[in-house]
Amino acid sequence: MKRGQATLFIILGIVIIAAVSIALVYKDQVSKSLIKSGIMKKQAIDIEADKVQQEMDSCLERLLGDAILYVGKNGGYLTESKTPNYYASDNQLTSPEKSELEKSISSYVNQLAPFCLLNKEFNADVEPQEEMESLVKLSDDQAEMTMNYPIAVKQNGGIVIVQSFSTKTNDR
Repeated sequence: MKRGQATLFIILGIVIIAAVSIALVYKDQVSKSLIKSGIMKKQAIDIEADKVQQEMDSCLERLLGDAILYVGKNGGYLTESKTPNYYASDNQLTSPEKSELEKSISSYVNQLAPFCLLNKEFNADVEPQEEMESLVKLSDDQAEMTMNYPIAVKQNGGIVIVQSFSTKTNDR
């Protein structure tokens, strides 16, 4: 009888571990489907935080495209000048390094990102913070950008911080 009990406890332990593992892996999908079905209500502040996330993602996607065009038009540099920003020496055309292009594009986006939420209507107080970091990675066929820009969403005494954004250009 003792061997049977030990086997039962081992099987029960495996089932519990499997159930917990599955719950952890699929918790986001389950909670989203419960919210959609109406069984579980999402808090209003989370809905507003999602709206802020979507607005910033959309705005940053536009800004990334604009930055690429602007920097490209100016010879790979952020500053606008009346003379071309590319040089020829020893019959070779020189242009900025890839890292310099990435920095210029990132700087352009950083300058304009605070304006993404201006004049936007939310049902919560939205307060962008000062610290902003973005990183642009260029490849042959697309540009990817990640940004850490903390934005406090406050409503009914609660607060949610939205801070991680990412976008990339469409493959062409």
